[in-house]
Amino acid sequence: MASTANIILNIGDINERVLINPDSRLKTVGYSLIGRQTSDTLINKIMTDPSNDIAATKITNGSTVTQISKTSVPSVGANMTVLSDGTIGWSTGGGSPAASYEVYVSKAGNDTTGNGSQGLPFLTVKGAYAHILDASSTKRYIINVAGGTYAETGDILVKPWTWLVGAGVDATVITSSTNNILLDPTFATGTIDFGLNNFTVGGATVINFNLFAMVGTGSVLCDAYDINCGAFTMIGRTNTDLIHMWNCACGATVLDSVNAIVKNCMFAGSSTFENASDAAGSFVWQISDSVYGSSLSILQSSTGVCSADLSCLRVITSLIITGAGFLTVTADSASLSVPTVTVTTATLVMTTQAQAVGYTPNASAKWAATAPSNITQALDRIAALVYTLNTNTPIP
Repeated sequence: MASTANIILNIGDINERVLINPDSRLKTVGYSLIGRQTSDTLINKIMTDPSNDIAATKITNGSTVTQISKTSVPSVGANMTVLSDGTIGWSTGGGSPAASYEVYVSKAGNDTTGNGSQGLPFLTVKGAYAHILDASSTKRYIINVAGGTYAETGDILVKPWTWLVGAGVDATVITSSTNNILLDPTFATGTIDFGLNNFTVGGATVINFNLFAMVGTGSVLCDAYDINCGAFTMIGRTNTDLIHMWNCACGATVLDSVNAIVKNCMFAGSSTFENASDAAGSFVWQISDSVYGSSLSILQSSTGVCSADLSCLRVITSLIITGAGFLTVTADSASLSVPTVTVTTATLVMTTQAQAVGYTPNASAKWAATAPSNITQALDRIAALVYTLNTNTPIP
């Protein structure tokens, strides 16, 4: 883009966000960026190129006018940050990702000079997270990690409202020297979501929601899809936290004090669902279409009321259900394959698929006495009525 006239960018008209493409050429004249009020804070993500033949660039914010020229720009591709007091700062690369909300990481990238674009990717996963400063429920970031092995130093701090996406479990491998994937301290109150998708985590992995004192009682949702890893541990923060695990292959796994929906997964070692970290918390675990290479333990401690729903499972050695009087496990007998089941101070309800499907009548008055609560009960009562109306003749 070439310009031969002044360009006025009015923040009030463009929703407080400005992006000037680094390939733009502003010839001969400058441009004015006009804020709405002196309290505005503008982090404009403008990639300024001093090769532009700019006469002057003015930042007008309320009554404050700041003028810069190309000679004040430290290097090609520098990031300019403008605050409400008119202060201008420069950094050579590594600014917040641009407005696409997609960030790229590559073995050919650089955490210092990169900006997260496809042309200038970051080098490390931690570098990408460090430069995401404005993710929210309405601005969710995808971090695209190219193929390769990324050996991260120290804990990986996951930002809220970000999804870390690899190029495939056979292509992208991410390791941490501490084996920890932790929630960044910026996780705070309210319902917060993040995701880990389509890569292999080298070695054991611990995702701990508890290592930072987060404000409020909001829930955290983790979407873990198509993840391969060694031993896997997730420790929840409150009884409203939830993990979705789909199409994952892990070693021995512990899901502690976090609600869980686990589907189409394979676990190589002994695995446990428990409420050890929040013994008074109540949790629900839904486990289906999965294989456990050793034992599966469902444990309930103290006064926390917990329940588990099992269907289409294969457990190679044993299913161990141990409670403190507040644990109910419902299992579909037709689709549960396990040599040994041990139940201690807990309730195990064996059902069929029809029994497991709840039934809520549109009009309860159409049923005498108490309406049936599942499909099996409803069908049995209908069959009994048809049998009676048919003069006790079996239903054809």
